[in-house]
Amino acid sequence: MDSLFKTLQDTYPGLPKTKRKIARYFLENYKEIPFRTVTELAEELDISDTSIVKFCKQLGFNGYGDFRHAISNYVMTETSWGKRLEQHIDEMKGRDVYTQVFQNVQNNVIATFQNDQNISNFSALIDDILQAEYVYILGYRSSAILARYLSRALGELGIRTFPMTPENCDVRILSTRMRPKDLLISFSFARYAQDTIDTIRRVTDKGIRHIAFTDTPLSPAARHADRYFIISNTSFHNTPSLSGAISFLDAILAETAQRNPDRARANMKEVEEFFDGRDVYSARK
Repeated sequence: MDSLFKTLQDTYPGLPKTKRKIARYFLENYKEIPFRTVTELAEELDISDTSIVKFCKQLGFNGYGDFRHAISNYVMTETSWGKRLEQHIDEMKGRDVYTQVFQNVQNNVIATFQNDQNISNFSALIDDILQAEYVYILGYRSSAILARYLSRALGELGIRTFPMTPENCDVRILSTRMRPKDLLISFSFARYAQDTIDTIRRVTDKGIRHIAFTDTPLSPAARHADRYFIISNTSFHNTPSLSGAISFLDAILAETAQRNPDRARANMKEVEEFFDGRDVYSARK
């Protein structure tokens, strides 16, 4: 996001009048953008909604909604999760928490699945996974949950995976084993774990393909990715919501199985036979 602001500052003098008006507002009032609709902003600046949407697309976003989401995530990085929890507690006071959270979960899933970037790259993502020699899946802190979930589930479908989480392995050592035909998948959301970014840089410097699941095209992970996917993760508590990410991973798993059903069936049969012989599950009585 800092690079975007610098671009706005550098190009500001040469912009047409209407675009200068928009750029100036973005630079001076970016913390207000998460709370303003495109219509509200257009009325305040006395310009058309279309002018704002076109300018956001010129900056590399799908539109104002995509731009506002990126700004929201950037603003969140400036605030600790402790302070955000205090804000959420105040925000939700006296409200129906159950209903509000349910609506937020729905919004995360819808925003993730309807993102143009995600839709256009989904088929290629499955190609990358199926063509990789090994798939290494990276995540720290709450993102480690996603890395372990995707690694286990893809593994049961016959994909050779390694979860790269601090609880499972020495991430630095494992990253040295990666080869050009391998694939790195990372999960990285604000506030971005420095260990995640350091690992991504080490791996991509070796020429290994990297797919990032993140919250904005301007995140450190996205900037070092061959392909990235935008996950909506707003929440009313002390960590990012995983609802959008988990739902999107379910789509990946379903499509992976559909692409090679014979392998999926054979591997799941082997998994079930392994479980059956070891009393993994409780027998019904």
